[in-house]
Amino acid sequence: QLAAPEASVAAGEGPAGSWPPRGGMWAAWVAVAAERAAFREEQNAAFEASLAADREKERQRALEMERVAEAERQEREALAARERAEAERVRDLELKRDSLPEQPSEGGEGVVTVAVRLPGGGRCSRRFNLSDLSVSLYSFVDSQALTSGASAAEVGPRKYRLCANFPRRVVGLPDEVPPGHTLADAGLQRGQEALFMEPVG
Repeated sequence: QLAAPEASVAAGEGPAGSWPPRGGMWAAWVAVAAERAAFREEQNAAFEASLAADREKERQRALEMERVAEAERQEREALAARERAEAERVRDLELKRDSLPEQPSEGGEGVVTVAVRLPGGGRCSRRFNLSDLSVSLYSFVDSQALTSGASAAEVGPRKYRLCANFPRRVVGLPDEVPPGHTLADAGLQRGQEALFMEPVG
């Protein structure tokens, strides 16, 4: 704000003392003062803009930290869920292994030795009584994942069906056969039987 001169101005004359006439240096002084005021406004505006930019950077940094923390939390939860699922799968396989019927003596009456080709190219075999439930054969094959390295995508409920060729026979899945369904009911015979795992679905 421009300061007014102390003395009154006579008609047609400039301010008293050192003030110049209005027609000359007064206009220049007003222009300089206005320029300085505009400069100060520009400085203030630039400062406010810089402050706003700093605040926005800080906000974006906080949002990024929150995003990273949330992603890490979700990854930890997903890892824990996978570990729980794997631990549950292993427990289920161990229960199946421990629930297998006693293995009969080789060459006994009504005894069949079943050999199964595994997904990874290996083989597993075990003796069963033909009177054993067909579900026990699936439990035996499933339990091989504990030592064979077969993945959950290859071995598990409804992941495969046990089949034999020449002639073709299918050992029905546990939920496809009636209660009490035996290996003899599935068409297996005394001696040796070679089966393969046919993917389901």
